[in-house]
This record gives sequence, C-alpha cells and structure tokens, in this order.
Amino acid sequence: MENEKAVLKIGFVGVGTMASAIVRALISYGSRDMQIFLSPRSAERTKKLAAASENVHVAASNQEVLDNADWIVLGVTPQVAEEALPSLKFGGNHHLITLISPVSLSRIKEMIPANIEVNKVVPLPFIEHGKGPILLYPDNKKINSLFSDLGHVVTVENEYQLDALITITALASPFYRILSEVIDWGSQHDLSVEKSADYTLSFFEALLHRAQETGTDEILDLWREMTPGGLNLKATQSLEERSGFSMWHDALNVVLDFFARNNSEE
Repeated sequence: MENEKAVLKIGFVGVGTMASAIVRALISYGSRDMQIFLSPRSAERTKKLAAASENVHVAASNQEVLDNADWIVLGVTPQVAEEALPSLKFGGNHHLITLISPVSLSRIKEMIPANIEVNKVVPLPFIEHGKGPILLYPDNKKINSLFSDLGHVVTVENEYQLDALITITALASPFYRILSEVIDWGSQHDLSVEKSADYTLSFFEALLHRAQETGTDEILDLWREMTPGGLNLKATQSLEERSGFSMWHDALNVVLDFFARNNSEE
C-alpha cells in the first residue's frame, strides 16, 4: 500500500447516501492528495459528485473502480454485496472498507480473497459537515488517520460493541423530540417560538460543551451538581417519580434487540 505522502486512490463500490456523504467530506475536509473513483450506478448522484471536484471520476464498472483504486469502500446493500463481491477481482494492493454494518466482517471475508484486509467503518450523515462519530473496527492506523479528518473516530474491540454504539444513534429522534417539547413549552409561556428556540439551543449547546470538557471518571456524576431544594433538583425528582430516566435504558435495549435480531437474519 502507498506511503503516507503518496496520492490516495480510493474507490467506492456503491454510491448511496452514506457513500456520497463520505465523498463530499473527503472533498471538503480531506487533508491528503487523492483520486476518487465511483461506481457508475446512481448516475445523477455520481455526476454531481464528479462535478464537485476534478479529483472525482466515474468508472465504467465496479471492476474499473478496483482497477484504479487501492482502498475500496463498499457501500451497497447486503443483498447487492452478496452478488457483487464474489465477481470482483481483487489485487494484493487492495484494502476493503465496508460500510455495511449488518453484515459481519467474517461474512465479508468469505466473499473475497483471504489476503485482503477488511475494516468496518460506520459514519453518520454528519460526516458531510466534518462532524460526528465514526466507528472503526478493527483499528487501523491509516484508516483512522484518513477518517479523523472527517469526524471523531471511535474504535471498538469487537462487533458487539459496534452494534451497541450504533444502537445509541436511535436516540436522534428522541433527542430532537425533547428539544421540540422544551421549545414548545417556552412558546406557551409568553415567548415566541424563535425566542424559546434561541435560548434552548444555546443552553443545550453549553451543557454539551461542559460534558465534553469533563473527565470520563466524572461525567456520569455531572447531573448530581444540584443546589439542595433548587430548580434542577425539582425537575430531576419529578422525572424520577415517573421513571423518566430508566426508560432510556429500556428504549436502548429494545433497539439493540431489534438490531441484533435483524443482523442474525442476514
């Protein structure tokens, strides 16, 4: 594989929503010289990506992507992967990065030559803006370095840990629901929606910043910093009386069970 100063040749087999977001992130935030090769499907999407940078090229086939690139990002559905991977001719220079979280690494390896290295990367849509966590398993120095330009890389030790962290992403809608409820509450108390949203978003941003600046050993106890008889204690007790906190564990367990069940059916 190339040394760190060489041009990175990275190809995408499958250019769906997530792969497209990664390509846009590489164009905007990537710190290395690179040439990007895209499979020809999703013609309208690949056309726009190619127009965004002279370093992005649309190949005539999936095999042409492999013929031009060293790092291959697999961004197809599990069903398409089962059909496409066995027919592709990999070379000794290739390193496969799979975005297909439901398919285990062992299953991916069964469909390609034994000498090809494989890593699983699970980003979120925020990667397009250089934000958010990016899961990596197993850790790999070069892949870690590449994706660290595009977000916050979190490595895990096994695929169960990866599944558990993916489960946490199911809290996106509940989180936005909380924001919506708080903003709506403010709008019912002599505030415009705009004023309530302005304050609420700034407040939660400050809370998140405080949590990010806190050491790991202390973060689980941040919520205990309450004045006796104060506002935070009142709100906390009210929610505790309604199981308002334990239900978050319950929701995550439901999602993890659902996720694991669906993975086992692949």
